[in-house]
Amino acid sequence: MVKNKKWSTTKLIATGSFGVLIILFSIAGLLINAITGSTHIGGALNSLANISFMIICVFVIDKFWSATFMYSLLGILALSFPLLGPAGFALKIPMVIITGIIADIGYKLYGKNKLIYSITIGGPILLFYSIVLVELSHFFNVPGFELASKILYSPIGIFGNFFMGSISGVVGYIIYIKIKNTTIVKRIQR
Repeated sequence: MVKNKKWSTTKLIATGSFGVLIILFSIAGLLINAITGSTHIGGALNSLANISFMIICVFVIDKFWSATFMYSLLGILALSFPLLGPAGFALKIPMVIITGIIADIGYKLYGKNKLIYSITIGGPILLFYSIVLVELSHFFNVPGFELASKILYSPIGIFGNFFMGSISGVVGYIIYIKIKNTTIVKRIQR
């Protein structure tokens, strides 16, 4: 079957839906944070959802701007929630757009080997987003990021971002492999 090279309404809706799925998983992470009082479990769930759904979106849509479009919508939807940064923090929109561009460029370079792309793209994306979020939070004096910056710039923080990003990418890859031959994915890819 020859893939359609144009963006269709179905592809746009599916791309936006992946952004909405990330929001839903992130809200579940917020609930876990509120119930347990710890940000670790919710943060891990947010990172897992963020990278996994991005991987699935890029593979299913198979268009250059798919990650950028998904993350743009995600940033706009997350603006009113304490997701991807504090609520109302408008700079999270350009941060996630740049994240999408990084993902799209990575897919353009390594997309032929989906497993390698899945393993290697998540770490740099998580590290980039974490560094930009912490630095902008320091610049604008947003409270609560002192400990995060100490951990982030430690070897454990850097390794943790790369490890969590790689694991999340592999999870996204495994999910994609399971769903790639389903009728809904084939319909989206038409």
